[in-house]
Amino acid sequence: YRVGTRVYYLSPGHMTDLETLLELLDLTGGRPHELVRRAHELSRS
Repeated sequence: YRVGTRVYYLSPGHMTDLETLLELLDLTGGRPHELVRRAHELSRS
């Protein structure tokens, strides 16, 4: 997905960095517990 001039490629099993997670928080309307849970599920699979 694209944020400004930067493009991120997210895939299952790839741990996203903190900056990407924070930007995802903005995009998802600020639901941190849901987003973090989803990210952990992806990183474990």
